[in-house]
Amino acid sequence: MEEEEKKTDECFEWTSTNDLKGFVPNRPTPILTPIIKPLKPQQVSPAKTTKRSSIAVALILFVLLWFGMQWVFAGPRNFRATPKGHVKDNSVYTLCENNTRDYNRNNTRFMIGSWQANTWIPPDGWEYISLTTMQQLYTNKTIVWLGDSLSRRTALTWHSLLTTSDPQDASLFSLYSSTIIDVTKEEDEYECPLYKKANHRPKICRLNSTYPFLQVRENCWRHVLQFLHDENKKPVTMSHDPDLIVVAVGTWDIDVKMTCRLDDHYPLTMIVEKTVVALNRVASNQTRVVVRTAAYSDWGEERAIEIDELNEVVMDQIDQMKNPYLTYIHWGGAMKPRALYPNRITGDNRAHFGVEGRLVLIHMLTNHLLDVAFFDSDV
Repeated sequence: MEEEEKKTDECFEWTSTNDLKGFVPNRPTPILTPIIKPLKPQQVSPAKTTKRSSIAVALILFVLLWFGMQWVFAGPRNFRATPKGHVKDNSVYTLCENNTRDYNRNNTRFMIGSWQANTWIPPDGWEYISLTTMQQLYTNKTIVWLGDSLSRRTALTWHSLLTTSDPQDASLFSLYSSTIIDVTKEEDEYECPLYKKANHRPKICRLNSTYPFLQVRENCWRHVLQFLHDENKKPVTMSHDPDLIVVAVGTWDIDVKMTCRLDDHYPLTMIVEKTVVALNRVASNQTRVVVRTAAYSDWGEERAIEIDELNEVVMDQIDQMKNPYLTYIHWGGAMKPRALYPNRITGDNRAHFGVEGRLVLIHMLTNHLLDVAFFDSDV
């Protein structure tokens, strides 16, 4: 064999101490020992240091921004520009001590009553509330109705009922006429002169009334989520601090799916979950939130089953929040026996109910609010 070779690189020098001429298979293989040479320290120029620092800062900002966007999409932490008495997420919630009714949250979804012809019979523990009492209860309680045309018609029926001149005789015309309950029916029609620059401009506002309210048209669950998101960024619509928010959506999510869905990556259940989380951050001892479950349009049993599934998801999600200021009434369950042909209480189209259905919702809402001690105890 030629003279012993020497192989080197920047870090190692491999050498052999023995001549391999006499090497035979039964002899042990020589051990090659690495000779490690320390690397020379590299000098980094100040320009490179500055560049690396800038990159690190940019990465940190990107991560913070990403987490911030995730937080915003989940919903706002505060609903108002100047929150009053907001209950934080980590608070231990307790029911109001002045609650005079035996309220059990677990029974809420079963408080649906029964029917005799077109007359709704309240469940045990609930009753029809006289108009005089209702007027006293709702005086100066500001309500925001978030929802579709069913929400608008109920809000206007509620307001017309409370402002009737004779509490002993609320006329059918005042509760049923399209000139009253179908105000701002068209998509681009607005009665409210306020908050014109808001992304979700109210269609109706009666803030100077003894029974002040706003009605903001939100047809789908994702629209409610976007409303809460936009209010968190620029709270111009809800700056008057409502006492109660009534969320009344769901029918469009089943009947007009293409309008309501974002895409296949955001199924309805995910949208409902994120909206309920956002509502949970809004609900406090100063602003109560009540979600009305969806009722059924007259499109047959298949869609009725989908409404059933949606309502169960909504009620389950709200129950998981365990926030006494975020509750629901199961109006969908109450109206189901009178939702489909031939027993449906018909309205002016397949999605609407007659005045009986709207009055059921008003009495259910009022009884529920009495259960959770929403009204002043001296009324």
